[in-house]
Amino acid sequence: MEKKMTAAEIRQGIKELGPWFYRFELGEGLETTPAIPSSVVGIFDTRLQMLFDAVDAHFGGRLSDIECLDIGCHEGYYSLAMARRGVPNVVAIDARAENLNRARFVSEAMGVNNVLYRQGRVETLAADLGRTFELTLFLGLLYHVEDPMRCLRQVAAVT
Repeated sequence: MEKKMTAAEIRQGIKELGPWFYRFELGEGLETTPAIPSSVVGIFDTRLQMLFDAVDAHFGGRLSDIECLDIGCHEGYYSLAMARRGVPNVVAIDARAENLNRARFVSEAMGVNNVLYRQGRVETLAADLGRTFELTLFLGLLYHVEDPMRCLRQVAAVT
């Protein structure tokens, strides 16, 4: 049985791992505070609802039968959303260790244990993973890469 994080451990993690990009509600009134302008924060709820609408339209009630890959997962915002929505196995990839540390912390604080976080790069995904996923998230990443066509080929190869 996994030990639940205490409120003091969550507070400490929020402080040590900041600054934060996303707002995560971690229970007991604890949450991360985004370091971005408050006028922008609402866009994440809109994007999440758009994602849910698209995923629901395609997969319907089959979320419990699929696996999800989140490329460029950042702090795990969308990975966690899919895991909490019922996808039993989510693999989340990010190039930056600090992002993965935040994502792992949030998962643990929320008690979500069906997300596997891995360090990796979109440019080498197909070889690194060696498999495909029914649902691949590739959100807000394309404009960060040097060779967009290579990356899109990699995304297609794992989807």
